[in-house]
Amino acid sequence: MAEALRTAIRLSEQDAPVIIHGPAGSGKGLLARGIHYASRRGQEPFVELDCSSLPDDVLTVELFGDVARGPDGATGILTLAGRGTALLRQIQDLGSALQMRLARALANGTEARVFVSSKTSARELLSGGGIIPELAEQLGSERLRVPALTERERDLVVIANEVLLDYGLSRREPPKELAPETVDALLGHAWPGNVRELLHTVTAAAELSAGSVITPEDLVIRVRQASRSAASTHSIEIPDGGASLEWIAEEAVRLTLEMTGGNKSAASRILEISRPTLLKKLRNLEAREEAEEALEEESPLDQAFLADPLIIR
Repeated sequence: MAEALRTAIRLSEQDAPVIIHGPAGSGKGLLARGIHYASRRGQEPFVELDCSSLPDDVLTVELFGDVARGPDGATGILTLAGRGTALLRQIQDLGSALQMRLARALANGTEARVFVSSKTSARELLSGGGIIPELAEQLGSERLRVPALTERERDLVVIANEVLLDYGLSRREPPKELAPETVDALLGHAWPGNVRELLHTVTAAAELSAGSVITPEDLVIRVRQASRSAASTHSIEIPDGGASLEWIAEEAVRLTLEMTGGNKSAASRILEISRPTLLKKLRNLEAREEAEEALEEESPLDQAFLADPLIIR
């Protein structure tokens, strides 16, 4: 990570576009913001757009605005950024036609500085067709690789403590501390979700912890460590006949609520879903369980009739 930070500091002193690449959740957006705010553009807007979540027609408007509607049309992100910075996430998901249009915009000159990010390595992006040659030429040669969290163990505890500091400040209370054995548990986890997973985990632990010190019992990573200890593992048992995605999602809600002691806010953060979505799935789960209980109370004849009404004819 030291190399990435040195590169970020150097990039903050420049105005060139940058390709930022690294695993999902590794903190690419955080570094992009850091470069922006440390640069001479730091007082100007920082705006971002996820190219993977929208169809091309919507992306066209989001990027370049709705020119056809004149002054009343939507303003594109490159204009909204002004003299600031625009970050285009998952650039490889931007269609070739839009990439070409973006390349022309960069060639003609934009007031905003442009960053693009991807979970695909820069080499693969440029050699495998993720970025068309015309856009690659306009983006230049500046690259910033953000390593996975497992490659930067020293950062893990620093980030965790920063999260706890922010959590305390937001509630106007002293920051909670990590017990030594909690630090060991954090360092021992694989962190497939990288920094994003760490942020969710530490925030949830702060909410679950009753005292000022966070213990391993407050961590929710135990549910993800199936290979470590069967005794501490929560798992979803799929019926022999299979299960729908909705059924699995409802079971995940049930297990997470058990793990958080019924704390719905913590559960929604762990599952990365909104509270209304969690409540909806919880209602569906309760309705399903009530139906299953009612079925169990039916007599064998009633159950047979429900399965095949023709059986009594």
